[in-house]
Amino acid sequence: MELLWGVFTASYLVTTVRAACSDCAYRGCHKVDNSKLNIHLIAHTHDDAGWLKTVDQYYYGGTQNQAAGGVQYIIDSVIGELDADENRRFILAETGFLWRWWNDRGEHVRHKMRKFLESGRLQLVAGGWVMSDEATPHYTMLIDHMSLGLRFLKDIFGDCGIPKIAWQIDPFGHSSEQGEQFAKMGFDAVFFGRINQDEYLTRRDKREMEMIWRPYKDGSTIFTGVLYNLYQPPDGLCFDVSCHDEPIMDNPRLHGYNMERRIASFVNSARTWADAYQTNHVQLTMGGDFHYMVASSWFVNLDKIIKHVNERYPDLNVIYSTPACYLKAINDLNTTWPAKENEDFFPYCSYERKFWTGYYTSRANLKYYIARANNILQVIKKVGAYSNTWNSFDEFEVERAVALAQHHDAIAGTQRQHVANDYALYLHEAVHRSKDMLTKAYRSWGEVIESRHSFCMLRNISECHITQRNRKFVLYVFNPLPTETNFTIRIPYHHPIQAYESSNLMVYGDIMPVPPSVMAIPGRHSLAKSEYVFQANGIPAMGFKSFYVQHQNPTGSPTADQTSDDYYNPELPELPTTELTLGFDSGIQIVINTTTGLLQYVIMDEATWYLEQSFGYYEGTNRWTSSGAYTFSPSQRGLIRLPKNPTYTVHRGQNVIEVHQVFESWVSQVIRLYRGQQSIEFEWLVGPINLHDTAAKEVITIYKTHLVTNGIFYTDSNGRKFMKRRRDYRGKQRNHSPRIESNYYPVTTAARIHDDRATLTVLTDRAQGASSNVDGSLEFMLQRRLLVDDNKGVTEPLDEKSFGVGIVTRGIHIVQFTTNSDAAYLHRTRSLAITQGPLLSISPTSRTINQWQPASTSFLKGPVPENINVMTLQKLSPTTVLLRLEHIYDVDEDPQYSVPTEVNISALFSRRVKSVKEVTLDGNSDRDCELGRLVWSFAGNTTRTDKRTDLVPPLVVLEPMEIRTFVVYYFP
Repeated sequence: MELLWGVFTASYLVTTVRAACSDCAYRGCHKVDNSKLNIHLIAHTHDDAGWLKTVDQYYYGGTQNQAAGGVQYIIDSVIGELDADENRRFILAETGFLWRWWNDRGEHVRHKMRKFLESGRLQLVAGGWVMSDEATPHYTMLIDHMSLGLRFLKDIFGDCGIPKIAWQIDPFGHSSEQGEQFAKMGFDAVFFGRINQDEYLTRRDKREMEMIWRPYKDGSTIFTGVLYNLYQPPDGLCFDVSCHDEPIMDNPRLHGYNMERRIASFVNSARTWADAYQTNHVQLTMGGDFHYMVASSWFVNLDKIIKHVNERYPDLNVIYSTPACYLKAINDLNTTWPAKENEDFFPYCSYERKFWTGYYTSRANLKYYIARANNILQVIKKVGAYSNTWNSFDEFEVERAVALAQHHDAIAGTQRQHVANDYALYLHEAVHRSKDMLTKAYRSWGEVIESRHSFCMLRNISECHITQRNRKFVLYVFNPLPTETNFTIRIPYHHPIQAYESSNLMVYGDIMPVPPSVMAIPGRHSLAKSEYVFQANGIPAMGFKSFYVQHQNPTGSPTADQTSDDYYNPELPELPTTELTLGFDSGIQIVINTTTGLLQYVIMDEATWYLEQSFGYYEGTNRWTSSGAYTFSPSQRGLIRLPKNPTYTVHRGQNVIEVHQVFESWVSQVIRLYRGQQSIEFEWLVGPINLHDTAAKEVITIYKTHLVTNGIFYTDSNGRKFMKRRRDYRGKQRNHSPRIESNYYPVTTAARIHDDRATLTVLTDRAQGASSNVDGSLEFMLQRRLLVDDNKGVTEPLDEKSFGVGIVTRGIHIVQFTTNSDAAYLHRTRSLAITQGPLLSISPTSRTINQWQPASTSFLKGPVPENINVMTLQKLSPTTVLLRLEHIYDVDEDPQYSVPTEVNISALFSRRVKSVKEVTLDGNSDRDCELGRLVWSFAGNTTRTDKRTDLVPPLVVLEPMEIRTFVVYYFP
């Protein structure tokens, strides 16, 4: 194992920068006949990296009583059948499974696989570590799992390991950001299995199942095909051992002969499918979930179909094929294709009119854990780039865990409970390994680390064992962003403490009480009743800073002021005024309605704006149309609002003000204002959700304004560009009836509304579903607790429990109510801080404050423009790094920052740069492979990409919202 991954990382440098672009995907294609209908048989298996059982159970073939599937046996069986007949073809996806198999098998069978790939008999599609979800992952997660999978394939198979076809056949909707990324990675096409049923029917009837998709109006294009029958074979023609369809019995001397009937059934299906497509070529997907464990059951029958159809139907040409061979055949026809521009494929609605919009929120805690783990991964890669303790194996293990979590039944929350637990365990192991990596790095930078760092992952419920058990500890804040930043630190404690920047410089902190609802969370093991809150200022760009914290003697003078508190209870007499204004001299202010206990106004730039925030829930039904892990199907009661008279207390500090609200025993919240900030923080807590009334609940929060929005709102695409949404609009779709659930869209980091006066932006700390079901409002689904399954295969209700009761979810919304001109700057900078921001780690110490040496170090050589982020900095070898730069602003989004920006790559590093090579977005191919993609015609245009005029690296220019990827070589 160690030897394999040593080869993997060392050879990556060589394979990444080869100028040649592989044509292996287009080798080995059987001859087509354009005077006939060409029927391309696509032999494939769809193997979920966890769903009804864990990824490793699926690989090994364990627990067959729970679900069928043994991927190692599928690959073995397919290799044997390809070896038996050189006419056969097969495609494989899910590199995470292939990695397992490759490590388990000997060189003899590995050699066969290489040979089949080089000849085109076996083709890899997609190439990512998993077949990712597209609604809920952050864009860095999507890039990283693709980069990891393709890196492995490139190292093992060379250029032939890089696929040309993206194969997203099972995700429940498709995002613009994912489509744009596929184009930037050099893929020639993407094929889908699922799109909204209404759009599917319209496209099928108009023969527009294939199109040129431009995901963003100013972005790339990619050929996009929708498969006819999800990814399944025609009805009655499944030949897997798990199926019950008749095989083709073609010996008339034996009983049960059925050849003519079975072949006629195949031909009828093929002609029906072909009628939905524009050319005389059609793909027939011949496979399904975990099919081909006994591959001969498929190939024997497909051999017979090819033989008998071609002998009996002179207008048909049936061949073994692959998506790449199919694509090349239709590209050669020079057809003009329909276009889909500046739209995505959300939401997904299946044939029975159920909208798959619930999974945007399902398993909210797992979604948060994945987001945190991804933030840690981004930091760890940059730490490794600057540290001489870099360990490629450890870094790979962290990458692998986060990549696995992007599977479309992982981060989506659409798996069985024990499978969700397994994903969480992989993430836990990755986080644990990251602590060791970070500890070694800080030691290599001269820090005296006495024990391993802790991330205190439960600080969101005010629990941290290090701060509870140790009288002295050191805080380390690593800032992965290329600009100096300030970072708010909250330390749970049960004993007075004081923080220091140096031995003679104390850091002022406010003391804030832990809300009773937090202290009552089941399973919380903390004595902390208060939090010490302070601002860690001046964290160096791409560097770190340390702070010393120690307990104070009870008799000593307090160094942090206890807050002054106001209390409100609706059963007591009202306060003298019905409005309570809270805030600081600078920054945003809020107004609480003391009668209702709700936020009512915000004050910014001396203007007052209506903003009411409240909670509610939708009840689920107990019928077959009920909500489930995938779907959202509220009852006819509509939104049920929680009481508008929450109890609340106000806690004032010198730099932070908090309003603690309690709406129900299972819904509470803290509203926070920090001195000098233009945002409001809402830290909500939901759970254990009350099911005493036997009604499933899907809990939401609503931000209501007087903005005139006319049904328009915006949701981000995987954390990048905003997509314009129109309530009740479905474009090409027919037979659409407006429903609450049909207006929900995925949000990875932010949603917004605006009019010509102001903008409301709400940032999230994890993926959630969001909508604007009433003009001037945004609503977000926070948590779901359901009682029945939605009949999509999981066969378990989404009723998560912990410590014997329903789970508790706590999260944060950052709300920005701004002028339109300020909206982009505030949103983009804060979003980066949430998703790719500083990482706090804590280490106990025995040193006194006078013995401790403060540290403040930046690893950057020079400044980076404010609109540019160093998204990835990952060591590939001792003298090579992978660098991704991103322009964080969209076109025309900000008058100052939405401009082309020049970056000098050499100025980013203290080491001397020898050379710079630009590569595709995934980092594994020369960028010419993106520029040399197949060319298509559509609506008077072509998809040809002209090579850009650019400065010579290391001087490069980034256009708004552009990501560019480079391999940087240092001098030894």
